[in-house]
Amino acid sequence: MGDPDELQIRKNLRRAFSEEQVELLRSLRNELSSWRWQVMLEVDAAQEQARRILRLEVDVELRGEMEQMGAVLDRVHRALARIPEDFIPAF
Repeated sequence: MGDPDELQIRKNLRRAFSEEQVELLRSLRNELSSWRWQVMLEVDAAQEQARRILRLEVDVELRGEMEQMGAVLDRVHRALARIPEDFIPAF
């Protein structure tokens, strides 16, 4: 078998490493959640701007393109909203 001091050192290293991994995963989870919300806010702002342009625009071709862009933004927003907050499990 190994020296008891050596075994204790190995055990302490494993525990410290495990605790650091958990902390890293927590910080990643928080960062991804923040990014998700930031993107959703950006999409909200782009949707509002697209709606304003649609209300004011008279060019039929441009209106059609803006409607398509609005539909894409709507799909992106809905897809982001479906991502659960706990897409990385809490530790």
